[in-house]
Amino acid sequence: MFRVLIALAAVAAVNTEEIQSLRGELPRATDDAPIWGQFGHDNLHTGRANNHGGQLGTLLWKFNAGCPVYGSPVVGADGTVYIGADNGVLYAIHGPTGMLLWSYQSVGAIRSAPAIGPGDTLFYGTQSKFVYAVQAGALKWVFETAGNVTSSPALDSNGVVYIGSEDGCLYALDQNTGDVRWKACGERGIQSSPAVVNGMVYYGALDGYMWGVTSNTGNLTWSFPTPRAIVSSPAIYKNLIYVASGDGSMYGVDLTSRVAKWMRPSSGRGFVASPSIGIYTYIGDMGGNFYALDIEGAVRWSFRFDSYIESTAAIGYSGFVYAASGDGNVYRFDGKSGDVIWKHSTGGPIYSSPAIGYNSSVIIGSGDGFVWCFQ
Repeated sequence: MFRVLIALAAVAAVNTEEIQSLRGELPRATDDAPIWGQFGHDNLHTGRANNHGGQLGTLLWKFNAGCPVYGSPVVGADGTVYIGADNGVLYAIHGPTGMLLWSYQSVGAIRSAPAIGPGDTLFYGTQSKFVYAVQAGALKWVFETAGNVTSSPALDSNGVVYIGSEDGCLYALDQNTGDVRWKACGERGIQSSPAVVNGMVYYGALDGYMWGVTSNTGNLTWSFPTPRAIVSSPAIYKNLIYVASGDGSMYGVDLTSRVAKWMRPSSGRGFVASPSIGIYTYIGDMGGNFYALDIEGAVRWSFRFDSYIESTAAIGYSGFVYAASGDGNVYRFDGKSGDVIWKHSTGGPIYSSPAIGYNSSVIIGSGDGFVWCFQ
């Protein structure tokens, strides 16, 4: 049963024109917007940046967090990198140099991406049931759910933070106070990160459903079932929502009819990573297979990693794709052909999803305890 509670209170192998002609114009940032403001870059989870991404694959810097870094980075308008680690610390790192600017000690491991709000307020969840709002290293508010929070938050222009919890509820919290505006609760937990578009919030749940609720009230108005749990987060392009399920299939679902226009089974053991949308749609499975799918769901190219893929790819504005896996390697692919442009090894498994940041750098966390930045 689903219930809603409302609180009263440089040279590119793929050129930009070709990407736009095949995929249409994707969201562009304003000058004062974060460079990479949340999981999946934007509220549609396209994973596509407004800058090009590292071309050389050389190490610019690495930051020692002293523990595994399974959280994913975001990047502010000034190039500051924000990322959480398993020690519960949220780090603010100077983008050009990798020097620590400030840190905040939370309760519980941080295994998701923060979202950057007004005034560079950082919203994020932890493995100890809490949702935090932190600004310049100081706590603004903290909210306690009844389950671990591995969902990454999404924000809207109405001052709301949307975030899921393993207690089965999607929470709409006031960005300024942390007060609950509403919560929409199901029978199974939520690890998926919500996508927000046209007055709707879409997210997956461990009951195997992709749910859609209204952003102002949390009323359930949309759903799509799959046979297995959905940990992956949705991505949206025009009127199509991309849903990756634990059943090992990727679905392209029409938002209006709620009918799958296509279904593409993987060769692996299901999906934990989320889709990213560029010239093609890119996603990796738990069997180590990385796919590029066209608008009809056909495989245009694929690449075999040496380990599972839980990391979600990032796409530069010129169409290059940055992806990583449990083998500890970060790759740059030509998004159209699938050719490997460069590969760089970190010292541990990668669960973190890359972000494209200051001066087109590529930032990612690793199980070796470091945050890595390539140019």
